[in-house]
Amino acid sequence: MYCLTFIVTLPVLSKVPKLASKPEKAHDVVDATAEKLNVLIADDNQDAAITMGWILEAKGCQVQVVEDGPSALKAVASFTPDLVLLDIGMPGMNGYELCTALRQNRALADTVFVAQTGWGQPSHIQRSKEAGFDHHLVKPLDLSDLEPIVAEAWRAKRKQ
Repeated sequence: MYCLTFIVTLPVLSKVPKLASKPEKAHDVVDATAEKLNVLIADDNQDAAITMGWILEAKGCQVQVVEDGPSALKAVASFTPDLVLLDIGMPGMNGYELCTALRQNRALADTVFVAQTGWGQPSHIQRSKEAGFDHHLVKPLDLSDLEPIVAEAWRAKRKQ
């Protein structure tokens, strides 16, 4: 029977390098006294949509969740969103068609539109840009990717 011994020597850092600063997070730009950011979420996966809504409400947003395109079109008659999260793969009216239709509404001219989908191929991203989306996020969403977008929507709202 043989026994091998390995000795590893690691240098000790006397100074730990600083990490690059992270993008501005939504909770960094929320003023508790300010008007709430209005967010519309349209997704046929209601469990995921409602959960995302809770997360955004915890960040100071007013959220409305719908499960399809026609419901989203109806919602904007009485709710003007500053940020819209649309699932692309909804049955009936898909997210591309819905984004195109919502972009026709002048009241949503400064609204930030986000495609949230399981489809992440370059052709899908190109098609979402053509439909009018500002951002394309692949599910499952990474909140660190969403936070700068929420901050962008806050900045756009404050300019109005």
